[in-house]
Amino acid sequence: MSPFVLILCLLAGTSWAFVPDDPDFRGYHPIGYSQDELHSLPNPFASFSDTAQQNPEEEMVTKFLARMTRSIRSGDIRLDLGLFQPSFVFEICGDKFNKYELAGFLSTFTPDNEVSFTLLSVLDAGNHIKFNSTAIGISSYPMEVEFLLNVPDQQLAYGKVHKCPVPRDSQPED
Repeated sequence: MSPFVLILCLLAGTSWAFVPDDPDFRGYHPIGYSQDELHSLPNPFASFSDTAQQNPEEEMVTKFLARMTRSIRSGDIRLDLGLFQPSFVFEICGDKFNKYELAGFLSTFTPDNEVSFTLLSVLDAGNHIKFNSTAIGISSYPMEVEFLLNVPDQQLAYGKVHKCPVPRDSQPED
């Protein structure tokens, strides 16, 4: 093999190191496909485990919950306020809180707080997505919370805890 061919092979091999690590990377845009058809093409760089298609609403809510977790852990009230629409209302145990009251509470959390959300269900409702999740780390006990996410602006329109949580130490023993 000539030195020129060897160098050419080395350069071609190292160029693959610069392929984006983005799971949504589609490579090239073939002529004749619409944008919607492009997004339905399989990802040529996806691993086998990434090939299972996730419900688009579920994917949107999962990304929103990740954003919400980062915002809460940041302790920055401006980021927390950005999670909610101006008319947002949160109901828990007969009490109602507006976006400013809830964001004020959430801004007290630090990166050390283990806050997480587990998605339980998703229901598409047009411009809104209704979803249920378990919130861990917000209080001393896990809470099942229902949210209504406004799709166009990616902000919560409503939140409610249906079952008033009972602390573990006050539950009756069997």
